[in-house]
Amino acid sequence: MSNNCKIGLALGAGSARGLAHIGVLETLKKYNISFDMVSGSSAGALIGCLYCCGVDFKYVKALFKNLQQKDYIDITVPRKGLIKGDRIQEIIKLITQNRNFEDLNIPLIVTATDLKNKKLVEIERGKLHEAVRASISIPGIFVPVEKVDMVLVDGAVIERVPANTLKSRGMDLVIGVDVGSNIMTCNCRSIFHVLYEAYDLMQLEYFNYKKMKQI
Repeated sequence: MSNNCKIGLALGAGSARGLAHIGVLETLKKYNISFDMVSGSSAGALIGCLYCCGVDFKYVKALFKNLQQKDYIDITVPRKGLIKGDRIQEIIKLITQNRNFEDLNIPLIVTATDLKNKKLVEIERGKLHEAVRASISIPGIFVPVEKVDMVLVDGAVIERVPANTLKSRGMDLVIGVDVGSNIMTCNCRSIFHVLYEAYDLMQLEYFNYKKMKQI
């Protein structure tokens, strides 16, 4: 393969399973594999953002290990979602040091779904923490992010692993990472778990449907 080959990395959705992206990135680093561009959806947007910021993943793993639910969950009156999302956005803002996309050494594209216009939105400018907050907004759980003429929720609603986003930017090779779905157990201890389990199952069925259409 040519030395001029452009390599992209697409990190997919997966809620808490998204932390598995860290292990993938650490392994790729051992083999000196670097990327010309990164895209991320939902949990993949968060990990991709931290990677492109150059944040030490040892710090990230320690942070998530010690986080309590009360630190990042701010319950609100369930009008458009159960979680307001301000706390988790502040945590992301702190970790990324309030950086903009334009400050990154590796170009990053964060995907979200615009419910109003029924399309995938590719965010590559502005504040990182605002884009990631939009991309992780699981419908029914997080309050959507509303901008001018847009209502943004989880990017995985339309594209679980945003590989096509990188292909359209001229990447010759795209490595897609899908951390999978929870198909073995059902953790339905609260309304959050019920909503997420249902959402996860819908994503899996849609993903399988898309694969069947490509055969």
